[in-house]
Amino acid sequence: MVNDLLTSYVESRTVDATLSLHQGEATLTMVHDLPVDRARAWDLICDPELSAGWSPIVADRRLDQVGPATSRETPDAEPVDAEVLLAEPPRELMHRWGQDVLSWSLTGTADGTRVTLRQVLSDATEASSLAAGWHLCLAGLEARAAGHDVHRPVGSEAGRYGWEQLRDGYDVLFAQQQH
Repeated sequence: MVNDLLTSYVESRTVDATLSLHQGEATLTMVHDLPVDRARAWDLICDPELSAGWSPIVADRRLDQVGPATSRETPDAEPVDAEVLLAEPPRELMHRWGQDVLSWSLTGTADGTRVTLRQVLSDATEASSLAAGWHLCLAGLEARAAGHDVHRPVGSEAGRYGWEQLRDGYDVLFAQQQH
């Protein structure tokens, strides 16, 4: 069952996550390895037809060129600014997501690609919630990269995949990192 597959990815994969605070700016960093080369990882991130299955950022165009863009988490959601600020295929992507700025770095590894996501947060109090959401999304990205047809849980559906427990775990982790 597809949902069981996503659950296994969520439960069995670790995401290296940190929250850094510097001069009043909070940055969430999450690192996750994918079993595909950088070109495929780049497509999974930049192509809205592919990102729709795992990402809350589903753009109105490919995110591989600098310029204006909008995104919607679901087809009926309000549009959100997703302007691409930097695009260096298949290595670096920086874009807005509402008030936040996201940077994606893709580095080749022996087994595929290491994806490093940095999100400069407009509201640091949302760090654990965002980390929990990205944990689910990155599990979905990995499953997609492995060729599985999973779909990102949206809204209350995320709770069935352990979103609350992930958020609470990230609360503890980030509190430890700040001391």
